[in-house]
Amino acid sequence: MDSAHLERIAELRNSGRLEEAIQESQILLAETTDANEKASLLTGIHAFYCTLGSLVEARQTLVQLQHLEISDLRVRLNVDFCEPTLLIQEGRNEEGISAFAVMLNQYCENLKEPQFS
Repeated sequence: MDSAHLERIAELRNSGRLEEAIQESQILLAETTDANEKASLLTGIHAFYCTLGSLVEARQTLVQLQHLEISDLRVRLNVDFCEPTLLIQEGRNEEGISAFAVMLNQYCENLKEPQFS
């Protein structure tokens, strides 16, 4: 991925310009073919939409994420974290808590490792 674009996205995020961060992310998304890189970008876009309260767009982004074959465990953990957090933000607390529990059970051994905790 283009590091200048990634730096720009981080800069926009840090300055609270999330709509612009989404646009920059989408530009980079269109240029990448790697599923893990796409997932990382989409996870960021998802988080930006959640922060903005744009839950319909966040849900649409999550659907895109669910169609990717992600091989990087760190990326997979971030992607799988999106569903429960979105459910809770949507006010579906019981479903969100259940989704968190499933995630914790699925990755309990990995989460014991310092790089994933």
